[in-house]
Amino acid sequence: TLLAIESFADDALLIQHACEALGALSIENPQNRESIYRQGGIRAVARAMKDHAMHEGVQVGALSLFQYMTQEAQYARHLGSEGIDRVLAAMRNFETTIIHEQGCLMLCNMAIQDDYKDTIRSMGGIRMIVSAMRLLEDSSFVQKSGCRALDSLSVNDPSKVTIAASGGISAILSAMRNHDSMA
Repeated sequence: TLLAIESFADDALLIQHACEALGALSIENPQNRESIYRQGGIRAVARAMKDHAMHEGVQVGALSLFQYMTQEAQYARHLGSEGIDRVLAAMRNFETTIIHEQGCLMLCNMAIQDDYKDTIRSMGGIRMIVSAMRLLEDSSFVQKSGCRALDSLSVNDPSKVTIAASGGISAILSAMRNHDSMA
């Protein structure tokens, strides 16, 4: 799969399916996540996201993988600010539920790492999360993911100020009102 990503870098549909396969292989399988990491999968998929920034399928497949990979600190650190930039670009380029849900989950996972809270804030991640919650207010998945991400980011004062200034408080309260079964 990684060889396909590198060998057929211009074939967006093949890249999409390769990213989806890697994402599926990483679910609840630490050995596969380690193998993906050791074989350069994180960098290859991040590069594919950049090369195919306007191909929604590639973005969805890549975010699926990164959502699972960033659950572990070592892989989140390897993805770093480049990964944050890629997820924010995908969220800016597409208004679909799946991209915003996975994007919020990945930002939540990255925010658990203290090193990335300020990076997410300074790169506009908090504003993007709040924007996603407003854009897709009927999606309970986006609302849950957005609330989780804002919760993870709200541990320092600069982030709390940005969350409030971005309309995060009203977005959270709106999510609670509109999706009372999730509260």
